[in-house]
Order: sequence, then C-alpha cells, then structure tokens
Amino acid sequence: MRTTCTRTGLIALVGAMSVLLAACNGSVQGQPTTDTSASSGTTGSGDINKIDPCQLLPDDKLSSLEVEAPGKPERALSENHCNYDGAKYLISVGTSPTRSLDEYKKNAQNFDQLEANKVNGRPGVRLIVKGGTGQGGCTQLLQVGSGTALAEVTYRHGKHQGIDPCDTAMEIAKLIEPKLPR
Repeated sequence: MRTTCTRTGLIALVGAMSVLLAACNGSVQGQPTTDTSASSGTTGSGDINKIDPCQLLPDDKLSSLEVEAPGKPERALSENHCNYDGAKYLISVGTSPTRSLDEYKKNAQNFDQLEANKVNGRPGVRLIVKGGTGQGGCTQLLQVGSGTALAEVTYRHGKHQGIDPCDTAMEIAKLIEPKLPR
C-alpha cells in the first residue's frame, strides 16, 4: 500500500510540477494551429487522447517484466496511466496530451537528471525527479505529436542495488514506442 501511495504521489508530483512551471512561463504569441498530418503509428490515429495506456505493453511482455496483469488504469491531472505491480518494481506507462519534451527541458533545474535521448529513433528525455537520485526511480519520456508518453519505473526498497532504473525505463519505452502514433 505504501508503495502504491508513493507511486501515485510521484505521478502527481511530476504532473503538478509541469503544470505549475508551464504556468510560470508567460504567454505564447501567435495563433493556435492544429496538426493535420496523418499518423504513421500502429494505433491508426495521431490523437494521443485516444490511446489507452493499458494497451501499450504487449501481454506477452508483462510476464517477462515480472509484473501482474492486467494493469490498473489511473488518471492524474491531464494524464492517463496504466500501473503494473511486480515483486521488484512498479511500472507505469502513460500519456500526456499537453506536455511536450520542451516543457521538461525548459525546467531542467527541477530534476536531478534530465537528458535528451532517442527511443527507437523517436525523440525522448530521461529524467529523475529532484531528490530522486539513488532512490530506484526513473522516467523515460517519448515525444508524441505535441504531447508525451512515458515509461516510469519505481523499484521497491532494496531491489535496485546494482541496477540502473533508467535502463529498465528505456527497455519499457522501447516496448511501447511502436504502438504510439508518429
């Protein structure tokens, strides 16, 4: 129960920090536009709002990740998540239609680690929340249109020694990336 509360707290913290920090960035000049390009993703739609995070991790991979199926859906702020519980760690995959990678990059001072990278060729960012280094957690973000998808890992106490949680988050991100629209 404590781990679930901690997990939910981390989701809320990352989400709340992003919303608050985005509000502090001031106004944006220009006219709003809509991206009308067709999606080449396997979901058949470029709309991140239509993605069910509980459908992103293939069922056959859940057992190799040693987590229980089915995942538990959760909504935190404007994000949809699917949480999986395992003996070693908790996994969350999710989508945020309103937060771009650039928003996170602009607020890098709010994270212990924030590093731009690629996931299967797609732009991404690896991050660890402020105060989280060495605590067994890591989030891998992926750009999806003007929003993001995420793969987050939170190792249980004492289960992450000798393991980089960001490697695990990247492994999960590589599994969900093909199911995201381009």
